[in-house]
Amino acid sequence: MSDLDAFVPPREVVTIGDREIAVEPIRVRQLPAFGRAVAPIIEAINSGQDAAAVALRMSEHVIDLVIAATDVERGFLEDRHPDDLVRLLSVVLRVNSDFFAQRLAPAVAEAMRTVAEVTAGQGSSPTSSGTGTASTKSSA
Repeated sequence: MSDLDAFVPPREVVTIGDREIAVEPIRVRQLPAFGRAVAPIIEAINSGQDAAAVALRMSEHVIDLVIAATDVERGFLEDRHPDDLVRLLSVVLRVNSDFFAQRLAPAVAEAMRTVAEVTAGQGSSPTSSGTGTASTKSSA
């Protein structure tokens, strides 16, 4: 095993009916659809709602999340038993957990801290207060 293998989780294959579905770490092209699907789910769970209830209530988002992460066809997935959706979702989350928990969350938190520091710094700078700002605004 190389050092790179430690950073990139291996793909997992899930057999659904007679079809093998390879679940790999998501790619950049999958991020927009994946993000749209997962955002309301995460928001609901972070607000203290029960994860199982959220999954049932937001099942369309769960389906979209699995489709975005696996590239499986919607028709195929929608014709399956709910247990198959749960199995695929479980593997998608497991394969991508390192990216979201260990890489994305800390990077977003750091970016937000940087934005907060820059914003706080701008509020106290000489060019953002006093007569310079007022004359700039009045001449516009």
